[in-house]
Amino acid sequence: MAAKRELNLNNVVIECINILEYNPDELFNVVVTRAFASLQKILELVQHTLTDRGSIWAMKADITQAELAAVPCGYEIISTARENFEEARCLIKLMPFHELK
Repeated sequence: MAAKRELNLNNVVIECINILEYNPDELFNVVVTRAFASLQKILELVQHTLTDRGSIWAMKADITQAELAAVPCGYEIISTARENFEEARCLIKLMPFHELK
């Protein structure tokens, strides 16, 4: 929250709430999340907060090919970025297929 204030990011919304209880007034173009479930489960749980062209940026520890392959039809894995940390970390960007056209 301090970064939002210090950088004067007026178009950023920070919510600390269980996703099952969250119903935003306006849908989001991007949802950034830390790892709390598989990619498939994250998509299932946050989809109601996204616009029809909204994307998810999921920060996760090391991810398996099986988890990547389990992403449901209709979403494309745009990139997986790994950083040089002692522990594996990556950022997975998921976007609806129609956004790629």
